[in-house]
Amino acid sequence: MTPGFNTAKRFMQLTLSLTLLFSCAFAPKTPLLLTQDFKEQNISRLVLMPVLFDRQYEPPIHIDLASELRTQAKTTLEKKGYEVILSEEKALSAYDAELTILVDFLFISDTYGDRHPAPVIDFEAEAWLETSRNGRELWRDRGVGKVGGEGRSRISYPDLARRMALDQLCDSLFQTLPTNPEN
Repeated sequence: MTPGFNTAKRFMQLTLSLTLLFSCAFAPKTPLLLTQDFKEQNISRLVLMPVLFDRQYEPPIHIDLASELRTQAKTTLEKKGYEVILSEEKALSAYDAELTILVDFLFISDTYGDRHPAPVIDFEAEAWLETSRNGRELWRDRGVGKVGGEGRSRISYPDLARRMALDQLCDSLFQTLPTNPEN
């Protein structure tokens, strides 16, 4: 074999690998569950239930993370055209569906000024939507929100960084939830 042939072969392998990598990286996100009759259900009014936390990942007691997450989720859902009410009760008859969020991973650094390791705020959650009429699940998906944790950067404003991570979480979480066609 000639040296030029090996170089061309390696170049082709690299090109094919990069093509495969980038074609997968930009594939649209699909929900864990989306029923075929979602649009026929005419979902426009949602009850946002209290946020649930996995027992291993309870939020710090000095932060009202459940309230912050519900507020951000409400804003994100309203941008998608839904009327949203925050409630502690299930099955309010005036609303079409209940949406529940379960935070199943939570990490908030204790020290924001350190560089080694870099501070990080990381949330992962799952959400699902059930009809108020019969409790049937119509949609389910996962989302991630993360700020920090890279390089040698510090987190100068922890409250702002936490809100940014919650914003990312809600955008990621509700990305596959269909928009309300009535708005």
